This record gives sequence, C-alpha cells and structure tokens, in this order.
Amino acid sequence: MTVLRRFCFAFLLCAARAHAEPCTNLSGDPTLVSAVSELLSARRVGCSSIAAHLAAREAAIVVTSAGSETERVVADPASAATLIESWARNDIAEPLLQARVVPAAHEELVQVREVIVPVSVPAEPRGVSLFAVAESSFANDRTRWLGAQVGACVMVGPICAAARVRFARVADAPMSWQGSERSSTDLLVGGDLSVHLGRLTVTPGFAGGIGHMHTRVETGGNHRGSETGGLRAEVHTSMAYPLGHRLAFEVSATLDVTQATNFETTTTIPLPDEPQLLVRIGAGLRYGGL
Repeated sequence: MTVLRRFCFAFLLCAARAHAEPCTNLSGDPTLVSAVSELLSARRVGCSSIAAHLAAREAAIVVTSAGSETERVVADPASAATLIESWARNDIAEPLLQARVVPAAHEELVQVREVIVPVSVPAEPRGVSLFAVAESSFANDRTRWLGAQVGACVMVGPICAAARVRFARVADAPMSWQGSERSSTDLLVGGDLSVHLGRLTVTPGFAGGIGHMHTRVETGGNHRGSETGGLRAEVHTSMAYPLGHRLAFEVSATLDVTQATNFETTTTIPLPDEPQLLVRIGAGLRYGGL
C-alpha cells in the first residue's frame, strides 16, 4: 500500500511539473508547491486567497497556514490541496453558519382542548354572621349609658336581615338623679347592606322594634319605680376589618329614637323624663361573612 501511495505521489508531481506554474502564495518544497498549485488551479481556487507552507515529512506532507500558524499533516498533495481550499473558500462554511428563520412557537403548538373537571367543595355558610358589640350611649336628657348588643344577620339577596337585642344602663346622670337608676332592654329587627372597600366592609342599615325601660328610685330605704315600654327605631352603620378566618373587628355608630308609654308605676315621686334620642358608639367582634 505504501509503494502504491508513493507511486501516485510521484505521478502527480510529474504531471504538475509539466502543466502548472507554482502559486506565489505557496512556499516550501518546490515539488509539493507545483503539485498543489496544479490541483488548486484545476479546482479554480485563487492562489492569492491563502498563504501556506508545504513541507515533506517522511511519507506525509505538513501544511502550515501563514496567517494563523495552523499546522496540519496530510497524506498526499490532493489532501493538501483540499485543506488549503477549505481555508481559502467561504462558500463551504457560511451556509452552515448563516441565520435561519425559526418557525414561530405558536405554529408548532398542538391544539389542546381545555377540560374542566368539577370538584365538589364544601360550601361555607358565608351568608350568616354573628356579632357582639359593647356600646356607650349619650341621650338628650344628659345621661350617659353603658351597654351591649348581640345579634345575628342572614343574607337575603343583597340585604342582610338582622335581629339584635340591646341591654343598657345609665352610668352617669345629672345631680337631680340622686338615688335613681334606669336600665333598658330593646329587641330590634331590620336590614343591612354591605359595601366592600378593599378589606374594609362598611354596613349601613336600619332597625325597628320594641323596648322596655325600668326606672327605680330609693326613698327612705324603700325602692319605688316605674316600668315603661314603647316603639324603637334606629339607623346605624358599622365598619368591619378582618382579623382572621371569618373573624373581624367591628366599630359602629347608631342614632336611636324611643317612644315611651307608662304602663306600671309604684311611686308618686316624680321620676326623670325618659330620653327620646340617643347616640350610640360601639366596638366589638363579628364572626362569619356578609
């Protein structure tokens, strides 16, 4: 095999010496330069496009690029010519490196049909709420009351139907009240409308019902008093801010109108007039959701 390779190598050298002039940009062994120049000319590769040095090393050829000092070892002049041609030509590598248009991602997407599987989730009783509020009230008879109200609210469409019970007692009164005590109990029903402002819930509403007021006076070690009752009406508003799961802090303001009817009296001593208008301010907790 080595003898055959040397024979072909000698044949190509002879053919190149007879038919071609060496390229001026190729240097080194004259025989190799002549053979490689012939092959490059036959392939129409311009000799001025690359500078290379050719040297024989035993049965091989060492090709060195003058520009990059790149050295390659090839077997014959044809391989050397192919190597130099790859350095000289750009039309071989450029098609492999040129930019290509990548199809838009949506063109390759496979149409997927959305399937919604219903999941059963236990419903929470968000339409029911319970509340308890401590109140301080100021009446038109210059008395101050302390008390509390408790109640429940159930959503009926956009309106929350509410029922509440209020207990109150006079805590501060004018000097003319010396020795007198007064307390009241009201039962009210009405409706509230909730308005959500971010996390804050504002709930204006109205209520009406009946009330009972007990007045007691102490005279000479004996207790006397009167029992009255009548209609009650109020407008109110509250603001609730959530504290945790279904629990909220609530403040409220109420304008309360009373109507009293005397139905039982156990003394002839004049008693303080009952208030007809009260303003109440409260704070408490609400559990549930509107």
